[in-house]
Amino acid sequence: MNPVAPQRLALALLPALLAGPQVLADPAPSVFDSVDADRVLSVARQQLERTASVMPATQYPKATRPDGTWTMVPNTNLTGWTQGFFPGSMWMLHQAGGEAIWRTRADQWTRNLELQKTNTQTHDLGFKFMPSFGMAYQLTGDPYYRSVVLTAARSLATRFNTTVGIIDCCDWNSNWDVPLVVDTMMNLELLFWASRNGGEAAWSTMALSHALKTLTDLVRPDGSTFHVVDYDAAGRIRSRGTFQGYSDSSTWARGQAWAIYGYTMAYRYTRDARMLQAAQKVTDYYLSRLPADGIPLWDFDAPASLQRKDSSAAAIVASALLELSEFVTLPADKARYRNAALTMLDTLSSSAYLTAGTPTYAILNHGVGNLPANQEVDVGLIYGDYYLLEAVLRYKGLVTSRAISMGATWRYDDRGVDPGSQWMMPAYDDSAWRAGPAQLGYGDGDEATRLTRTATSQPSIYFRRHVTLTGPVTQAALRVLHDDGVAVWVNGTRVFGKYVGNGTTHGVYASTTSQDNELGSGPVSPGVFREGDNVIAVMIKQAGPSSSDVSFDFELTTTTVPSPSVPRVTLLSPNGGESLRAGSVQPIVWNSSGPVSSVRLELSTDNGTTWQTLTGSTPNTGQYAWTVPAVSTRQARLRVSDAVNPSISDVSDAVFSIFIETVSTPIVFGSSWRYDDRSVDPGAQWRARDFDDSSWRTGPGQLGYGDGDEATVLRRTSPAQPSVYFRKKISLSGAVTRAELRVLHDDGVAVWVNGTLVFSRYVGNGTSHGVYASSSAADNTVSSAVIPSTAFVSGENTIAVMVKQSSPTSSDISFALSLTLTTRR
Repeated sequence: MNPVAPQRLALALLPALLAGPQVLADPAPSVFDSVDADRVLSVARQQLERTASVMPATQYPKATRPDGTWTMVPNTNLTGWTQGFFPGSMWMLHQAGGEAIWRTRADQWTRNLELQKTNTQTHDLGFKFMPSFGMAYQLTGDPYYRSVVLTAARSLATRFNTTVGIIDCCDWNSNWDVPLVVDTMMNLELLFWASRNGGEAAWSTMALSHALKTLTDLVRPDGSTFHVVDYDAAGRIRSRGTFQGYSDSSTWARGQAWAIYGYTMAYRYTRDARMLQAAQKVTDYYLSRLPADGIPLWDFDAPASLQRKDSSAAAIVASALLELSEFVTLPADKARYRNAALTMLDTLSSSAYLTAGTPTYAILNHGVGNLPANQEVDVGLIYGDYYLLEAVLRYKGLVTSRAISMGATWRYDDRGVDPGSQWMMPAYDDSAWRAGPAQLGYGDGDEATRLTRTATSQPSIYFRRHVTLTGPVTQAALRVLHDDGVAVWVNGTRVFGKYVGNGTTHGVYASTTSQDNELGSGPVSPGVFREGDNVIAVMIKQAGPSSSDVSFDFELTTTTVPSPSVPRVTLLSPNGGESLRAGSVQPIVWNSSGPVSSVRLELSTDNGTTWQTLTGSTPNTGQYAWTVPAVSTRQARLRVSDAVNPSISDVSDAVFSIFIETVSTPIVFGSSWRYDDRSVDPGAQWRARDFDDSSWRTGPGQLGYGDGDEATVLRRTSPAQPSVYFRKKISLSGAVTRAELRVLHDDGVAVWVNGTLVFSRYVGNGTSHGVYASSSAADNTVSSAVIPSTAFVSGENTIAVMVKQSSPTSSDISFALSLTLTTRR
């Protein structure tokens, strides 16, 4: 969404449009095929290479000018929304062909967007970060990219309005109070993905809440959509209308496209039937309004004199429908959505839209950005290019995944004994080997599995792991953490080696010493893999008999073309990084293909070493309501498998955590406190954890004087002392996730936890000993607040409280406090 003043169509403002309608003729019927897909990718490589060669790395293309060059948006533009699509397009070219140059280019433009990860001014962080950093993490597994995405998700979550239940889109339009726009459906992916990859579970709840509110308030009964719904602070609807469409009652095509894609994506993450129903509802309306060529007019209801085709909306919907066709169950719906997508792609790949042989730098012509503002009309648009590439890759069926993630469990032989020449072959029996999660090694202190060090450091240690691939591999790459030498085999074929110049026989040592936890990486020939079971075998070599440490971890990324005839299951959630509360109901979500009628679900709390059955057989619905058990672990994984053929299985990509949450009230209003009522300054350290308060007196709350309701009566000085001090220690056995304070006070009060100020009332004059409160409180005022949980530590904590009188003549003083904590272990 562009931050420009709202405008409605006015003929005087649109002279370019009055030159006559440029609605393109419907092309002759054709069928989009793999030749067309490869042609689109070829044009994309040419155009993106041209763009990268002239575009500064801190600038990002948005829309083409009349001469075909790009308008640009800087990486520092906080309200711009299109910066993620250029690096995302280059990541997709790297995914499609594996060329290192595209990874290098994509990484450069991706990293220059990191500065936006703390941007809280816009809802468009999903557009900025999922195509760039999200795609980068998907293809490389580098935790740097993941950490940036999680920070960006945290920033987006700050815009969630708890009263309305939506992500507030933006602050730049003073005519709106709490606006919901259809575009935000796309940005929800940032919250859905992050909540499943190490972020907070609440983020997914926020995203689903927003999607449901959009469904009830923005989607019309016939499946068409408004662009904007504006609420007041109480959550009441102020208005419904448009910003980039023709009128408040019309249907803006790209807005409808955002809804189609957004609800399809939401179903991918949630498997909530309401999301799938919404996706079909908005899709069916869209398809009912399409011309024969599959390319919509920019607004379905604008008059003919103001119409233009919008290729960007078509590209978005084509990509979404290829995914939606896999989610629906009725064969007629599957065929209808897929055929519609192919019609759109067939037209978009024709000479009428594809820019091959033209001066423009874009991939697609004839996009419409914001016609009411007379901006970016009949141009190339970087987001149209991005979604066209995504649709083409989806059409080709490319699936890139981490077949083996860092931290995976391996069988290993660390005995210092030669296992024989066949140890790397698929048929070798490794059942007697031990198993443990990576990192495996000894000597550094960072090992998840500590290996045995022989008296004379063993020259070779051996590792094996099976991995199931669901189709032919078109591209593969590995990353291996090693200390010192390393060699890797796939199905008995050596594919990688480093520091093994002395050979790979058991008794020889590495040819050189590596750095601690050195990373090696490289491509792997697709020809060594096979559909189904594969064996990865790794040898780590020490540098010499006195080597003091050894390290191993491994990652394998593969791109496959799925074979629909082969049964497969893929675990989607929990898939690693989540933190789940014991006792909560967590959906286990998976995908499948082929004849899988029922699945078996299992849980491991020790990173795959042992497994316990959750259900031996449940219908293959793609979702199972799981009550998280009361166990505390950071090493949990789930496994889903075909109940009939357990060899068809998938395991969480990485470990996730289960925590036990306990709510307690360690301090109640009647609790005892140490106190100092002498009207003597105790010094600046009185609130510190290690302050010696052993000489202070002790008494239960309520403490005070002058009201007659005190359990402990404090002394009253003349004049009334400005400050009275209280301290109490509590012991905690876990991490605090929520802390709620209630304090009875008369007059001012300030509360510290372990020396950190967490709450205050009526202390505007400061907290030095001799100053009085800035205002009088009503007798026995009770104030409440949620205070920072980060102030608490596991173990002993000190709560320090200062109560201030309002003046030297104050006649009473009161204090009691209760503290309710939610702790996690």
